[in-house]
Amino acid sequence: MNLEKTVKYIIERILLEEITETISIYPGAFKPPHKGHVETALKSIDDNTERVIIFMSTKEREDVDFEEAKQVWDLYKANIPELEKVEIHPTPTPVKAVYDYAKDNQTHAIRAVFGKGEEERFKSLLDKEKYPHVEVFDAGVVGDFSATNLRQAIRDKDLETIKDYIPYQVNVDDFLSIFNIQKEIKKEDRYLQEARYKKFLNEGWEDSKGKVVGDFVNYVSDYLSITKPKIKLINQEGYTQEYHSFGGYIPSEEKIMVVVHNRNMADILRTIAHEMVHHMQNLDDRLTPKSGEDGSPDENEANSLAGVIMRQFGRENPHIYE
Repeated sequence: MNLEKTVKYIIERILLEEITETISIYPGAFKPPHKGHVETALKSIDDNTERVIIFMSTKEREDVDFEEAKQVWDLYKANIPELEKVEIHPTPTPVKAVYDYAKDNQTHAIRAVFGKGEEERFKSLLDKEKYPHVEVFDAGVVGDFSATNLRQAIRDKDLETIKDYIPYQVNVDDFLSIFNIQKEIKKEDRYLQEARYKKFLNEGWEDSKGKVVGDFVNYVSDYLSITKPKIKLINQEGYTQEYHSFGGYIPSEEKIMVVVHNRNMADILRTIAHEMVHHMQNLDDRLTPKSGEDGSPDENEANSLAGVIMRQFGRENPHIYE
């Protein structure tokens, strides 16, 4: 072995010995994600996997945009606990993003994941001299699913086909509502939106409901093993229109603000759960100015954990959905 090869070999060994994180990366359009995508992501997870990064294209396909596709992933995560490690990262070029990540994170053990007919994407990653830390993972063919067919089913409101294309844990109406609501939002102005949703979200606030909020805060505090934050309930008409938010967390005061005006109880509690996860991150000294950005690890964790908490609390307290 000549000197140059010896040096390369030593560097590779050092890098492999200093692996700091084990990550699966799965790129694609996902417009929208379907059962096959979910199964591929799940296959890429083993006992060592710490995160699953999904590089999702920001490009729209036949009226299905990034935000709608992300909401579908969030819906799947809220109903499938095994997806809790999944993070959604927007990018105009998903496959390039995998290569860039591999080049920039040589101390990560990376599993580059592909599904049916996509093996050519990662051909260069098989070069072990350039990418000794990368494993190219063939998830195989998971059913005969097509995002094109699913988009058509959404346009047709074909519930039977949609049911076949999404995980069994997910409610078909919940899935379809993502696209129905988003399409209406694109067409309506703010005032029409307000009228449209008022009948769904209008639930008068009564002081007696404060006990439900208090019980829920205690429940989440125990679940996350954290001290209780301060909670400020905002029963003020027009607040959400002015501040464009249903709630928020103030790290310096360890205080959560949540709007209760014209909202049902389950919706209020979901916001509280989300912000309490940010409170946990703050106590762990993990919260940063970018933590609340869409697709950030901290925001994904808040979305995922809030979904798990709501399912468990809701099973024990079904009255919150009444």
